[in-house]
Amino acid sequence: LILLFFWFPSVNLFSQQIWRKRCFTALKLSCAIVSVWGIVQYCFGELELRWVDVSRFADIGGRVCGPFTNPNILAVFLLLGAPFLAAGAFGGAQKPAARLFDALGFACASLCLIFTWSRGAWLGILVAALFFLVSHSRRSFASLLLSILPLISLMPFLPHSITNRFCSIGSFSESSIRYRLYTWRGVLRMLKEHHGGIGTGSAAFARVYPQYAVSGTETVTHTHQLFLQVLTEHGVVGLVIFLFFLLQLIFFCAHALKHLHSRARSEVLGASAALIGVLVMGFFDYVWYHFGVFFLFFSVCSVLTVREEDESIAYA
Repeated sequence: LILLFFWFPSVNLFSQQIWRKRCFTALKLSCAIVSVWGIVQYCFGELELRWVDVSRFADIGGRVCGPFTNPNILAVFLLLGAPFLAAGAFGGAQKPAARLFDALGFACASLCLIFTWSRGAWLGILVAALFFLVSHSRRSFASLLLSILPLISLMPFLPHSITNRFCSIGSFSESSIRYRLYTWRGVLRMLKEHHGGIGTGSAAFARVYPQYAVSGTETVTHTHQLFLQVLTEHGVVGLVIFLFFLLQLIFFCAHALKHLHSRARSEVLGASAALIGVLVMGFFDYVWYHFGVFFLFFSVCSVLTVREEDESIAYA
């Protein structure tokens, strides 16, 4: 369905330089606006503690959602948009004013991402930033090597709320992590009897999963893991197709980073970093829960498979 109704129109749209530029501008502008929205919400709005283990993280003051209904959805949106701002700030934008806007937008997006308190998104942006700096240029790679020790030395001076939240990654005593582990255990039970998948959508999941759920997780609406969700809905064949799709994107990315230059290369680098960040987060959460973010994910994927009018890069 994605290929028939969305992929090829998206690829054709990005193949036209004028519309490609407009789409990137719209994405970066919306990412900057949503980031400021989230920061203002955290500083002056009323935040809910519905997604917070108050017994351990009461000092974070709640998680921001911005225009979305869930902080994890906001985190995925920022992961998809922030790398394009970083690409513009590092040389993708030609005019100094545009580069300044991209740099300020990326700073706001990074700060807003912290206020989502999504640990999966934090890991995603760290891995995406590492990939971006290693792949951008020798100078950025050298800067990364030189900044490792200073960044580590700053850790003790960060706010306790941030260090406490980050250090809780992998802690089985934290309620949300235990919840995910119990959910995955129930899903694996279900998959032992449903190798071909149970069908797409929350209705199918709600009908089948409770029969295999660990006590206390019967009301879960998804698997809290992207690859496990694909396996649950579409079976082994669906997961193999999805992994093959990602493998194809890796080849497109490698080809583009090798042959493209200047602004086109920065755009591909931003798209690659965005996908890497979201996929890293996808190991700990289901990042396609929101339809808008779902289509944005594949829009970013299509960036890697189009051809610039004046560059040589293969069609999908």
